Amino acid sequence: MTDETPTTNLLTSAVSRRQVLKGSLLAGSAAFLAACGATTASPEPSVAPPESQAPGASPAPATEAPPAAPVSYAGVTLNNSTGGYSIPAFQLGLDAWQAETGGNATFTNIPFDEKSIKYAGMIATQDASWDLHYTYDVFMQRFGTR
Repeated sequence: MTDETPTTNLLTSAVSRRQVLKGSLLAGSAAFLAACGATTASPEPSVAPPESQAPGASPAPATEAPPAAPVSYAGVTLNNSTGGYSIPAFQLGLDAWQAETGGNATFTNIPFDEKSIKYAGMIATQDASWDLHYTYDVFMQRFGTR
């Protein structure tokens, strides 16, 4: 037996390019969804009188930070599996992601009656050729914590 815990193993393991891309895609998707639902509130008028300035002093100009440039994923293609029912929804997100980043993604339909055996094979062989498997949580619980 070793003294290593699962946390120690996670902290000391190497991070692959695919893992970075997956994390970036997830963060970008979250930011995209947040931006779609964001509303800006108009500032409330101040009831306090403005502070007086020294004679001859001019107010500092208001500046805004420039918007962050989107990360370029030109030439990158993410490989994803899903059920056929969700491909139209993924295509909507992919179109927006392609326009913003230049990246691409494929969505491979795995029929439901083949999904268990294919996922079990992917898990057992630790197949790293996939970037994302989209399915529902109750189905994935069949495979334990791996």
